[in-house]
Amino acid sequence: MRWATRFTILSLAVIVDASQQQFLRVPASVNQSWLSRPWDERPNGDATGSLIFQSLAGLMQMKANSKHPRGHAIVRASIPPGTLLYHGRPTTDFPARDWIAFDPEHSLLFTGGPNGTLFTFTTTRELTLLYFDGCSANMAEGVVDTQDLLFFGQLKHKPRGWTAELERIQHGCAWGKQHTSLHRWEVKRAGTWHNNFPGEVRVHPDPSTLITFFDPSLTSLVEARRSLTRNEYNAGNASREDVARVRADVAEMVARESGARSGVDWVDLARVIEDRFADRLPYLQHLLHQPVVNASAQAAAVRKQLIVSLVPYMHRGAIGTPEWFVDIAHGCAARFTERLPVSRLTKQEHLLFHAVEEVLHEICRVYTGAWMDVFDVEAKSTEVAARLLEKWSGEFDALTEWLDWPVWIQCRPACDVNEYCYVPQGRPWGHLDDHEPRCLLLEDETF
Repeated sequence: MRWATRFTILSLAVIVDASQQQFLRVPASVNQSWLSRPWDERPNGDATGSLIFQSLAGLMQMKANSKHPRGHAIVRASIPPGTLLYHGRPTTDFPARDWIAFDPEHSLLFTGGPNGTLFTFTTTRELTLLYFDGCSANMAEGVVDTQDLLFFGQLKHKPRGWTAELERIQHGCAWGKQHTSLHRWEVKRAGTWHNNFPGEVRVHPDPSTLITFFDPSLTSLVEARRSLTRNEYNAGNASREDVARVRADVAEMVARESGARSGVDWVDLARVIEDRFADRLPYLQHLLHQPVVNASAQAAAVRKQLIVSLVPYMHRGAIGTPEWFVDIAHGCAARFTERLPVSRLTKQEHLLFHAVEEVLHEICRVYTGAWMDVFDVEAKSTEVAARLLEKWSGEFDALTEWLDWPVWIQCRPACDVNEYCYVPQGRPWGHLDDHEPRCLLLEDETF
């Protein structure tokens, strides 16, 4: 097992009586569609739509989970029959209950000694699993909290090390009512094979079951996050009452029939939205941060890029009126969600729906606000144009930071052919390191 690049999945088949459990409630903010709100309303400081969208867009991708190793999501997933799995140990004894890996390079690390053995297994049926996002096999502080909260109902940081790992296996198996196995991400180099979308393709997560500690109905965490930075967000700050609700929801979710979902492909939807804006937003930032020589010309260049993104939502009538801009903002925000089968969504899909709406609303609010300001920039003085550039550089910087999309996690400049891009997770049984991407030599297989 290596902590450099990995996260955990738990195989699971649970039969539970959920009738007397206290489930997560759907908060009023989720019931109220963003489309019913003013187009220029900002998300409040407690909003978690962008965080949930990040979890959705980064499922099974190493870079995204390394940047934010303290995971918050629990998702049902599966591994298809015919998948090769590996286990390495320093003896020839057949494993009874232990970790497995998808890549032999990972398991080979544990075959040291004269009797070291690499075992290869093949799944003969579909395996049903729970997937914990983040680097949830890393023993750095806080990254296993979602597992401990699910299995124990509280944090169990002691004993640490291998003793704690065995305890998690035992309680996970007891909770799952069957023999359980956990998968750890690979050594640095092997793990980076799954850096970007689509990530580890041998695991098939079902986003319609995504339960997250970013759920706004978990009020104890809403309060806790107010005094923390993004890297300090921690599911372990949840109250006992909120933990009980999550555990009840997970129990209900794993007992649900696999076909009980809307059919919406949430991962593809998130990817389409990322693709639409992932290149355009950084380019707008680039234009806005250029040294100002001719403010009016620079503002016109920014306007051109705004038109490129907003033109699908522009109507011919009433051009330049307040109503025209409102229609643009609404069309931009609603186009991807207004036809989704809301009546068929699971409870977890309602949360994803609200997160996607919130993300689109904020993107389109910023774009439309800038479009209103620069619509007739030629009629404004250069001083006004300069102030608009300064205003919108701040707005677009804030938007990009708020979105924090996985697709933007890159090594800059790009790595050479003899290098690979690596995002540190943190040291096991210690504090988290920085998570800035950096290039490492391919021949470097150390930790």
